[in-house]
Amino acid sequence: MFDKLLREEADFKQKGSGWSLKVIETMQLRINIVNPLKGGTYIDLPKHVKDKRAIINVKNSDNKCFKSALLSKFDNRSNKNNFSEKYFKMLEVKSGLNFKCVDFPTPISQIPKFERINNIS
Repeated sequence: MFDKLLREEADFKQKGSGWSLKVIETMQLRINIVNPLKGGTYIDLPKHVKDKRAIINVKNSDNKCFKSALLSKFDNRSNKNNFSEKYFKMLEVKSGLNFKCVDFPTPISQIPKFERINNIS
């Protein structure tokens, strides 16, 4: 930030204003820690969201929420919220998707790689 101010001050001088920077009396620096989003495990939705029946919220006890959500597309049942482990494996085979390229829980940054490898978007 300070280097940027010095560069701008130099550019300003070169343009012939005759002005110069003598002092910076105060400076405020704010630093935030960012936790990138990633999918995790099942979270119970609020009732008003559930009642809209617009979200598929697969009940799982592992950190493979990303995988569960995608595989639910290949489930022809009307209630897509519960999978047995056996049914889940069958959907994985049926889908033909390769999940070996992502970690679980899946960071958002890995989704483009998953899409590219599986030729989906």
